Amino acid sequence: MPAAPPIPRRAAASASPIPQNSSHTRFNHPPHNRSSQSKMSSESPTYTISAIARNVKRLFALNVENVRLKATDKLTVLLSSIAFYAVAMVMGLVCLVFVSIGLGHLLATTLAPHLAYLIIAFFYLIMFILVFALKRRLFIDPIARFMSRLLVEIPEEERDILSNDDDDEPAEEESEEIVIFK
Repeated sequence: MPAAPPIPRRAAASASPIPQNSSHTRFNHPPHNRSSQSKMSSESPTYTISAIARNVKRLFALNVENVRLKATDKLTVLLSSIAFYAVAMVMGLVCLVFVSIGLGHLLATTLAPHLAYLIIAFFYLIMFILVFALKRRLFIDPIARFMSRLLVEIPEEERDILSNDDDDEPAEEESEEIVIFK
């Protein structure tokens, strides 16, 4: 059986997966020497405009995705807070009803039953008047603070990026206390 003919040197070099005499680097950027600048001067405006257009499209797509993710995150926090407080309010209301009935029965042992339940109703009337008088302090202000902190306040990682504090002093550690309503 005859031996296979030797592969010519030129064919072996071109069969290599890595180009031997390529004028481009592995990231397909042209080298920065004078001999290639004359070649690139005719391609440069088209190359840079198309690259800029691709980068602007990608930046826009990433910003849209970022807005979607932030909106999803904030909506999740808002809806979970609403669900938690709705469940807590229903459970508190049920507990309040049973405590009221028990207190009515307890007062009915010493007073007339209709008078005992009137005293409890009067107590709830006073509580309603106080809640109505203090509605801004009890409900509106805490909800407004929560919503503004949720929707308007800059997240901590973006605050660090935006701050121009070039001091070499370490930042003070904040406690990781979670406060929903102050």
